[in-house]
Amino acid sequence: MTTQASNAQVVLAMATGCEKARPAVVDATAVTECLPDLCKYSNFHRIISVIYHFYRWHFRANKRAADGSKLLDADIWRKARWCCFKMIQAHHFKEEIQAIKNKKPISRRSHLARLAPMFGRDELLRVGGRLQNAQLSYDETHPIILPGECIIVRRLIEYEHREETMHGGAQLMRSQLARQFWITLGERIVQSVCRACIKCTRYRAVPVEQQMAPLPAVRVTPARAFKSIGLDYAGPLPVLFSRAKKASTSKGYVAIFICLITLAVHIEIVSDLTADAFLAAYARFVARKGRPSIIFSDNGTTFKGAARELKELFDESSVLTDRARVLGLGYYTEDAVSPTKHPLPGRCNASGGTSDAYGLVLLDVAPQGRGEALAGK
Repeated sequence: MTTQASNAQVVLAMATGCEKARPAVVDATAVTECLPDLCKYSNFHRIISVIYHFYRWHFRANKRAADGSKLLDADIWRKARWCCFKMIQAHHFKEEIQAIKNKKPISRRSHLARLAPMFGRDELLRVGGRLQNAQLSYDETHPIILPGECIIVRRLIEYEHREETMHGGAQLMRSQLARQFWITLGERIVQSVCRACIKCTRYRAVPVEQQMAPLPAVRVTPARAFKSIGLDYAGPLPVLFSRAKKASTSKGYVAIFICLITLAVHIEIVSDLTADAFLAAYARFVARKGRPSIIFSDNGTTFKGAARELKELFDESSVLTDRARVLGLGYYTEDAVSPTKHPLPGRCNASGGTSDAYGLVLLDVAPQGRGEALAGK
């Protein structure tokens, strides 16, 4: 090996992964033994690490360093990155670099024609642009131009995807890379890297969902409002049923009647879970909305006892407690429970938590329950 071709040039020429022929002044056998092709490494950090270790050895072995001067490891690492980018540009942008050096216009067919490329203060090819007066870092103002088709540049993008953005999406990747680099065909390469990432593919997977059954007949048959209803309870809630001086709060519940045709909601407050309390709430509901022909509910003990009494009172009415879950109709009543229950404690405490206060608040909450049920259709 002659002194005209330094070891640094050998490393950088091999770092591009594109030049198959080695310099004529270099012994091919020596290069094969000492410096393997850097493109075989699947990690950009490893590629720079190989160049870094060579430069550290080269500096220590150089006779010019015998004066006692020291070079920090961070400086050697930056130099390794610089040399890697320098030789990548030298291989892929030969014509553009030659045109800029000769002060000639760049070919219109070049990917760099619209970037106004220039040589930065580190002698790397950078984007020109009009942001010289912007309050940005030098790398953001003039990003380093890199070819997207280079395998080492792809390793760089993969490294940024794993280590810097923590498997971020394509938009985050482009934003992160734009702080230092301008990669030709960058959007396509970034999309390719994100799609090829095994971890991202696993988290993007859509779980298999069971196909929903057809809607029940009561949901699709035209009828008056509240002819077919779903029924559920929300609570318990602290309710003050008396305004006496020493009156204490007791548990109260909210009966939610939801129309299975229009998903309108009617709410009544009940004092306990007995069948009599429910029948009183049901009587108030019938007085306002009319008598339903069918009621769906869960298998609660309150509804079982009420069902027996209702069947004795109204032979033509039917109360179904076992089939509600099978038909999927409990879904609509459950959707109305949550938006009805949660606002009540905070809004009624200031009013003393009386049954009258709850009644006023329930008038405001009922439209919210209907909206939630509609959203869940």
